Amino acid sequence: MSGSPDRGRSESPYQGCSRAPLRVVLGLVGMMDAVVLGGTVARAGGLSEEAPRLLRWLAGAPAAALGVAGVAVLALVAFVRGVRPLLAGAVALVALGWLVETVAALEEGPKRNFFLSGAMLLGWLAGLVYARGLGPEMGRPVRRVLPEEIFAEAGAAAALAATYVNGALSKLLTGGWGWTDGVALRALVVTSTLHAEGEGWLAAYGRVVVEQPLLAQALAGAALLIQLGSVFLLVNARMRVLWGTLLLGFHLNVLLLTGIHYGSAMVLLLAWSYPWPRLVGWLGGRRRRGAGNGAGDDAGDDAGNGAGNGAGNGAGEEAGDPPLVGVEPARQRRVRLGMVGAALVVLGGLGAMRMAGGLGGQLRAAEGGTAGHARGEALNRVGPLAVGDALPGGFRIARLERGPEDIAIHLVQASDGHAAATLRLKPSPTGVDRGPFDAGTAELLYDRGAQVSLEALLPAGRDVARRVREAAGGPDTAPMVATWMATR
Repeated sequence: MSGSPDRGRSESPYQGCSRAPLRVVLGLVGMMDAVVLGGTVARAGGLSEEAPRLLRWLAGAPAAALGVAGVAVLALVAFVRGVRPLLAGAVALVALGWLVETVAALEEGPKRNFFLSGAMLLGWLAGLVYARGLGPEMGRPVRRVLPEEIFAEAGAAAALAATYVNGALSKLLTGGWGWTDGVALRALVVTSTLHAEGEGWLAAYGRVVVEQPLLAQALAGAALLIQLGSVFLLVNARMRVLWGTLLLGFHLNVLLLTGIHYGSAMVLLLAWSYPWPRLVGWLGGRRRRGAGNGAGDDAGDDAGNGAGNGAGNGAGEEAGDPPLVGVEPARQRRVRLGMVGAALVVLGGLGAMRMAGGLGGQLRAAEGGTAGHARGEALNRVGPLAVGDALPGGFRIARLERGPEDIAIHLVQASDGHAAATLRLKPSPTGVDRGPFDAGTAELLYDRGAQVSLEALLPAGRDVARRVREAAGGPDTAPMVATWMATR
């Protein structure tokens, strides 16, 4: 290992290699996000008058939503190909932001699983702008490694770290260290995928987390610490491998427990966290050596070994990045540290404000929390539900209320009449959140402030959902629930 002072070691696993594969992965993930978001908005069917005009217009025009998604895809194609990447990336960023904000308005909460590709694209563009602002001071390309893309990769990595730190900060801002008590995690497991009568190791895992508060606390605390520690992604290549693996494990655990996937984030973590060029070069060298040995030709064996060593060196074990600026290494480190720090501060501040503002509403929507729900119009009957109806599990309906956002179904324990929980029924704008009860395209949400165990309400909730589906004659229950909401 040369260790010459003018070459230094990069924070990146792509040390000494072109960053073009990262640009390609970022562009492809952005394209997939644009297609999914455009389709979601096109199927939504409109927003209320309270929403901003631009979002209302896009939600009410399916062709326009698909057009905006198409613009994002075309711009990202140009970005991937390196054709005017600053302009192409900026156009894609605006289109993606418009789609994300529209879907957030439709679903009454920020779409965090589509946030990362846009944040990292912003970080990449910020790195390019910074690099080009250096002018003649910027270093020269070496072996297809562009100094400006080293800056771009560092900016995207800073955005990656900032996004996860923002997630942890938003939890602390809205719930303090109480997030680690495991209650929110246990409620989320119940309201997402848990089936009490389910079989298999996944259902058993979910039940164990719900029934063992200490395990839920440990998982919640580990998730918070992993997110807060995402700044270690910026320390060096080894720490990026370690922390990228921890974050992938965090996402996998969320997927197993709740069914909530962050596919885009996982792909970007895979691309940014591991030294793929070095691994590909090492595997290529092994294949060449194997072919040479199999032929039994010493000359071929020597050629295979030489090719393998060349691939390994090309992957960056010994090769270094070109100088980022035409000055001494200390200046290089200061430039990179300043750029990464600035990106973290800007993205951290904006993200914390954005997510703190939206997280409370999103959690209430996801868990049916009582905060912010005023008492609505008292009813004796709503569709197949009536006050006094008995439900499985020893519950009965004590009160029905029609509010501006949902229909509240207040349950009591039939044995003593004590308040037990509240279920909230409302039409889902996109029909994607079925929860554990499966009320079709309508949402039947669980009140986190229930006075009974989380799992005890599952039979009653599923019976309510069954009645709603039967009343609608199938799974398309949202229009019927919207009619119940509008009837006065």
